[in-house]
Amino acid sequence: YSISCDIDCTYHRGKIGFSGGCKSQNLLKCIEVILAELEKFKKKNIAEEELTRVKNFLESNILMEQENTFDVLENAMYSLMYRKQISSTQQKITRIKKVTVDNMRSHGNQIFDLSQCYVTVAGKYTAKQRDQLKKRVIKYL
Repeated sequence: YSISCDIDCTYHRGKIGFSGGCKSQNLLKCIEVILAELEKFKKKNIAEEELTRVKNFLESNILMEQENTFDVLENAMYSLMYRKQISSTQQKITRIKKVTVDNMRSHGNQIFDLSQCYVTVAGKYTAKQRDQLKKRVIKYL
């Protein structure tokens, strides 16, 4: 199976989607892996090294965006819409550098409140798989 993630953020709400592609006999395993990772993220701290890698990735993306005029203007527009001010590149990087492992766990518990999640399954699956899936999802609520 393969699993991927996408995110779409707005000021007051957003969407984080997890997708899994698999054979129908691997459906439950695929869903279980996604739910278990979300639970793990909520309960355990991420490694400091992983947080550093993410911060470095975000910082490099911010710096690379400065090479594209459209990206610069789009970021300024979103900054004005959501924060009522335009943040400089250095201000953005400074905010990212302040994020801690504890911040990540706290926000993770808010973002990944599984009682607010929806599970959609497309494709062929049996009634037995559907019932097993319901039980497994309810276990995480």
